Amino acid sequence: NSEMWFKRHSIAIGEVPACRLVSRRQLTEANVEEIWKSMTLSYLQKSLGLDSLEEVLDVKLVNSKFIIHNVYSVSKQGVVILDDKSKELPHWVLSAMKSLANWPNCSDLKQPLYSGFEKDVFKTIADYYGHLKEPLLTFHLFDAFVSVLGLLQKEEMAVEAFQICCLLLPPENRRQLQLLMRMMARICLNKEMPPLCDGFGARTLMVQTFSRSILCSKDEVDLDELLAARLVTFLMDNYQEILKVPLALQTSIEERVAHLRRVQ
Repeated sequence: NSEMWFKRHSIAIGEVPACRLVSRRQLTEANVEEIWKSMTLSYLQKSLGLDSLEEVLDVKLVNSKFIIHNVYSVSKQGVVILDDKSKELPHWVLSAMKSLANWPNCSDLKQPLYSGFEKDVFKTIADYYGHLKEPLLTFHLFDAFVSVLGLLQKEEMAVEAFQICCLLLPPENRRQLQLLMRMMARICLNKEMPPLCDGFGARTLMVQTFSRSILCSKDEVDLDELLAARLVTFLMDNYQEILKVPLALQTSIEERVAHLRRVQ
């Protein structure tokens, strides 16, 4: 009968159900987000040299919106711009960090300078970061970041893996990390900066003061301190490169999305 012929004819010519045709014609925002997430995780897995990310990451907790925001919502200097200003650093912390990052040209602060002023400013910043509820690299990404430490002998690979891990951060965390690392690196390079703590060089002081605020696990085992110190030292030495958006990944994803839009 005609119905049977239609069914057989449909199978023969490979007719696609209407609902699938509609979904193929239109690449939705959700589709694009899923592409960003899956390709970013695929790049991370490859850069870490793992067969699976299962042991280092709960992929269900990876937010594709964070990745996209971290790639596109940035200033000319590459620092993340937040949509939600309530998640911004408190103004007094930002002012204190700017003053030390630009020392001795700290016009942002209106207080008079006095002997030991810079030590008090540093203590203010250290106190703020010492009371974070969660480290900047987050608890759930702890194992992913620690796994990158195994690549430190191969600097280029380690930088690439760090770049991708840092894209997974909530935008407010990535922004804070960018500002904090910039301040830490500038203090270490600033020959005019008076000692901020007696008995400690600037580099050692930065690592000791901020390591735990940047990386620690929920269980806080003793080994964390050593791991965090190694990671933060590497991060401080390579922060400009690590906190850039990995261009190869971005280009690859954009080309994939553009291709899918063309064939729809």
